[in-house]
Amino acid sequence: MKKLFVGFLVVCFVQFLNTAWCADGDPAIMGKTNTGDFTVQSTTDSATAVQVLDADGGAPVLNVDTDGENVGVGTAGPDRKLDVLDASDPQLRLTHTDGSVYSEMQTDSNGDLTITPSGGDVDIDANVTATSFTADPSDPATMSFVNSSGADGDTNAMISVTLSDSGSGTEDADVTFSSQVDGTMFDFMVWDASDESLVLPLENDSATPTMAFGDGDTGFYESADDTLAFAGDGNVAAYFNRYYMRGTGEGRFRLDFGVSAYNDPLYCFRADDDTGIGRAAADQLSLIAGGVEGIRLIESTGVLQKVQLTTGITATNPGVQGDNPLVSSYNRITTVGTADDAVTLPAADSGVICNIRNDGANQLEVWPASGDDCGSGVDTACTIAAGDAVTYVAIDATTWKIW
Repeated sequence: MKKLFVGFLVVCFVQFLNTAWCADGDPAIMGKTNTGDFTVQSTTDSATAVQVLDADGGAPVLNVDTDGENVGVGTAGPDRKLDVLDASDPQLRLTHTDGSVYSEMQTDSNGDLTITPSGGDVDIDANVTATSFTADPSDPATMSFVNSSGADGDTNAMISVTLSDSGSGTEDADVTFSSQVDGTMFDFMVWDASDESLVLPLENDSATPTMAFGDGDTGFYESADDTLAFAGDGNVAAYFNRYYMRGTGEGRFRLDFGVSAYNDPLYCFRADDDTGIGRAAADQLSLIAGGVEGIRLIESTGVLQKVQLTTGITATNPGVQGDNPLVSSYNRITTVGTADDAVTLPAADSGVICNIRNDGANQLEVWPASGDDCGSGVDTACTIAAGDAVTYVAIDATTWKIW
C-alpha cells in the first residue's frame, strides 16, 4: 500500500511538470522527449507566448513571439527572427576573451550601424557593395587592404580620406591612394580637393615613369620641380616646362615659350638657342643664325628676303620692269654697263627693307614690282646715280618710301 501511494505522488508531480496554466487558463505544455530534448509549446500562438521578465517587470528580458515566430531581447514586439533592443548601449557583443577581446555592433537613433572591434580592425572575407562611405572629420578614414594569407598579415594597399569642414557647402575631402613597395607604404596618387587636382609622386625615373603605357617604360614623369619629362623605352626623350620644350641632347630641338623677334628664335636647338626660326612681325618668319637674321619670309607676297649683303650684281640691259629682282636687304650693284640698266625691287609688303648701292659706272634704273610705287608712280622706275645708295622701306603692300 505504501508503494502504491508513492507511485501516485510521482505521477502527480510529473503531470505538474508537463502542464502549466496561462492567465487565460490555456495550458502551455512542457515536456522531455525520449531523446532528452526539452520543449516548451504554447497551445495558442501569440506575440508574447513565452516571456522572461526581471523582478521590476517592464520590457521582457526575453520574448518569444510564436505568432510571428520571432525572438526579442529587451522588446515585447520582435520584428525579425532575432530582434535586440537597446537605445543607449551596443545591442550585440561577440566575445573571444571575456571582458577584453570582443566586437560590438550598435544601431543609433539615426538608424546607422557602428561596428567597434576591440582590436581595431574589421575584416570582411567577401565582396562588399556600398552606396556610401562616411568618415568622421576629426579622424581621417582609412580603408586598408590586407593579404590575410601572407605570413606578416600587414597592409598591402590603403585608401585614406582626410576631411576638412569649414562650413555648410564648403567641405573638402583629400583622398590618398597608397601601396606597399618593398615593405614600405608609398603614396602613388593624391586627390587634392582644395586645388581640384590629381597629384602623382615625384619619386620616379625614366625607366619607370609615373604615368606609363604598354610595357611600363614609356610615359611621363616629373624629373624635377615644375618640369615634366617624356621617356621612351626607358630613356628620357624630351622635357617640358613653362619656359620651353626640348630634346635631351646637344643639337636636339628646343621650343621656347617666350616672345620671339627677328633675332631671337623660338624654334631653336639645345645648347644653341640663338640659332633657329623667329618672328619679325605678323605673318613673317625669320631664319636666324647666331642671333643674326639671315632670311625673312613674308606671307602675303611670298617674298624670300635675305637679310644680308649680296654683292657683284650686274644690272640688266635693256632694263624693263621685272628684270633682275632683288632678294637681299643689302644689294651692291657693281656693273651698270649702260645708263638705265635695271634691277627690280621685291614686291612691297609693310616692313620690308631693300638697300641698293650703285657702284657701277652709270645711272641705275630701279623698277617696282608690278602694281607697286617706289616714288615715281605706280609701275614707274626710279633712278640711282653712280656712286649713290638708297634705302627703300615698304610702308604697305604697294608703296615704297626712301628712308
